[in-house]
Amino acid sequence: MIQNERKWTYELIIEKIPPFKYLPRHFDVLAQLIIMAITGSAINYVFGLPFVSLVYGLWIIFVVILQSTIAIYYGPALRTLHPPINPVEKITFEKYREQMFDSKIILTIGLIIFIGGAGYFLTPSLGLKSFSGWLGGNLNPVLLVFVFLLWWDLAYRTGLGLYTTFLSFVKSIQLFSAAKLRGPMEYMPMVNIRTFIKVSLANILFGVVALLLLLPTSGLVFRIGMDEILFAVTITYFLLVIILGSLAIGIVDAIPKLPPHIIKLLRDSDFAYVGISVPFKFTHVTPVIFVFDGRSLYLATSKESQKLKDLKKNKKLAFLVDHRDPTESYNNEAILTLGRGKVYNFIETLIQGIRMLRVRHLFALKYPRYMSAYKMKDKHVPLAWKTKPFISRRLIRVDPDRMIYWHGVKKIDISAAL
Repeated sequence: MIQNERKWTYELIIEKIPPFKYLPRHFDVLAQLIIMAITGSAINYVFGLPFVSLVYGLWIIFVVILQSTIAIYYGPALRTLHPPINPVEKITFEKYREQMFDSKIILTIGLIIFIGGAGYFLTPSLGLKSFSGWLGGNLNPVLLVFVFLLWWDLAYRTGLGLYTTFLSFVKSIQLFSAAKLRGPMEYMPMVNIRTFIKVSLANILFGVVALLLLLPTSGLVFRIGMDEILFAVTITYFLLVIILGSLAIGIVDAIPKLPPHIIKLLRDSDFAYVGISVPFKFTHVTPVIFVFDGRSLYLATSKESQKLKDLKKNKKLAFLVDHRDPTESYNNEAILTLGRGKVYNFIETLIQGIRMLRVRHLFALKYPRYMSAYKMKDKHVPLAWKTKPFISRRLIRVDPDRMIYWHGVKKIDISAAL
């Protein structure tokens, strides 16, 4: 594993300033919430602000705390990752982690948001009327110092969410391109893909949390007043983060999970063997035809088959693809997948209709003679042999837990790619 101790400025502050540095990590955010809430209530009392100002101030503090929670809990995941085997992917991932914790860029973006917002709030022809209304008309300079400290907290975290979202989107494109340069047996550990998706989901949460800022001014809680420009900026931020975050997840999820050679072998091989064991019976092994869609292995079996009956008792199975070279036994190859069999029912097939149609199309492309022959002889074959979904056949997806590849005398465990 690669260790990278670079941290966001917020994390460094939490670790060095009392009482946070004395508290366990999962209590940091709670302590911050309590301290900020007490301070905000005291300021509201000292300056005689209206009750709605207290509510709105506490609500902004709550939003800041939610943003802190997002940042403080997904940051550590980025600092501990498995290095990809492909050099280009490795460099891309290392740069991603380094740039993610680039305090100068994050602080600069936060400062731009802070200055832009402060200028807007204090300009009479722009947001001063709304800003003054939120404070009950009290623009005491000392009060403004506290208010803009809170605004800085919000601006910094908002900038952090915007930066990490954009960076994740850009890196997802670079990782997708880098995956095309893999060698025959190179892959990226699946833990990295899951971490990347986790970060992108956290980025989307930044956008969702930003929408909460509109709640007090929406009239649903208090009629503090809706500022149209701030409303438009918040909605734009929300849409930008949601769209870029979703695109990043979609692009990374489309990256091939297995090495190129394994993908080719699974797509090109015509037959496999499925083994299922149930208590007090012999292990049942049977040859099957199958397709691979780049993610999962699929096979179809008769509703009356023994393997379907066994899967109802034991979901675990072994799926062996054995490729033989009749001229040179040293070139023999095999891929053993140890995993679980997922039998699709009617409702699940309807829900995943597009994927199921694609799987059926893959069967038709890979086994045209098989599919056409059974279709032509449909009236003359037993019901158990017919290719009609649910009437005679059930689709099974193989969800791998472990994969082992053999080539000649070489054995390679590629489970990290799963």
